[in-house]
Amino acid sequence: MDIIVGIESSPEEEQILSEQLKFLPHKIIVFNIMTRVEDYLKSSRPDLILIAIDPKNKKQLSFARKIKSDQAMTNVPIIALLKEKDEHFLLIYKRMGFSDYMIKPLKSEVLKAKIDNQLNLAQFNLPNVKHVEMERTHGICFFTFNSQLTKYILPELRRIFSPQLLKVISRDTICLDIRPLPLLSPEETIVLEKLIMVFNQKNKVSIIAGKFMGILLTHSNILDKANVFISMDDFNIFMKIVK
Repeated sequence: MDIIVGIESSPEEEQILSEQLKFLPHKIIVFNIMTRVEDYLKSSRPDLILIAIDPKNKKQLSFARKIKSDQAMTNVPIIALLKEKDEHFLLIYKRMGFSDYMIKPLKSEVLKAKIDNQLNLAQFNLPNVKHVEMERTHGICFFTFNSQLTKYILPELRRIFSPQLLKVISRDTICLDIRPLPLLSPEETIVLEKLIMVFNQKNKVSIIAGKFMGILLTHSNILDKANVFISMDDFNIFMKIVK
């Protein structure tokens, strides 16, 4: 089931959006921007985000950009909800990271059509997503996993993590970000343990688990082999302490 997150500008608007979305065959979670939506997004990757935007409100635009800048959210479509038409915003909304927009009051049938369209486009684009993305910065090597571990990662394990690559990053701190994974079954925690063993680092490998923290704790002995964090912020705080 797809997860759709709505972000509104006030508790009253939050209630209205919740009512408009409840007919959809998806898991719906609606916040107002004053609540802990940021904490939720740090630990969970929705399939689509609806966000109320006032193009003249720099704080709202900055918040939306911050969401999109998170690597785990790169391929998540975001639909902007506007109170009124803004010609300048409509010219540049895609450059700002929004996939589509709607002008309030929202019409249920149009809202459903736009949501379905964006979910279908996201699904269509999945084959073009890199299964594993690597980024090295300041002595830390990040690996972000976007695809199912058993289906896409395990068969390619030796090719992805070649001896040459492992030699290059042998002195790096390794961080595995599994938040973008579509799912993590109990069986796949074994694959994750194999991944950790591949690196053979002096220091423990770190894992950004997000919503998969529970399954790691209940179905694996991962804590004996890795440092596990819910969010990237938690990992960054840990790195400041150990340096």
